[in-house]
Amino acid sequence: PDEVVDCGHIPSAPSVTVTGACPVEVPTNGLVLYMPFDSSSSNATDMSGFGNDGALYGSPQFVTNSLAGSGYRFDGTNDYIESPDSESLDVTGPLTISLWIKPDSGAYVQNLITKHDNQNARAYGLWIQQPNRLSLQVSSDGTDQHYYQIEGALKFTTGQWNHVVAVWYGDAAQGAKIYIK
Repeated sequence: PDEVVDCGHIPSAPSVTVTGACPVEVPTNGLVLYMPFDSSSSNATDMSGFGNDGALYGSPQFVTNSLAGSGYRFDGTNDYIESPDSESLDVTGPLTISLWIKPDSGAYVQNLITKHDNQNARAYGLWIQQPNRLSLQVSSDGTDQHYYQIEGALKFTTGQWNHVVAVWYGDAAQGAKIYIK
């Protein structure tokens, strides 16, 4: 069943990642991308063991006052982090995306994380969708022709830190959930 859940406890899963310096042990079973953003280097280092380091584009501002420790502030126009295409990021089964966000607004489209090919066919993505909705889209074949999407009411407050976890259970029958804390 699809739903957006506002919860005080987010269940653990083998592929859950946490962005920022948090006092938790990060599970590695199934982990393909983990960027703790713990230094202001010119790239976003992937600590998953797969080497999916991201390059910074635009001028994302390194911040140390985030709830999770440190991170990047994006201006909403041309700032982003891009990791090179990698087989390890070609998820074909269940998927969990976990991140901390502090949006200034929920009134316009904001990509949180996306994986797509050169023709913009999305394999998966999580973003803030107009008006004030979170949206998770997962494609079974890497095209925009065969995808599964859920949208829910935006349940976090702008201007505050929120932990978002989106879970795709691997097929349309099992669906997906988005957890917000």
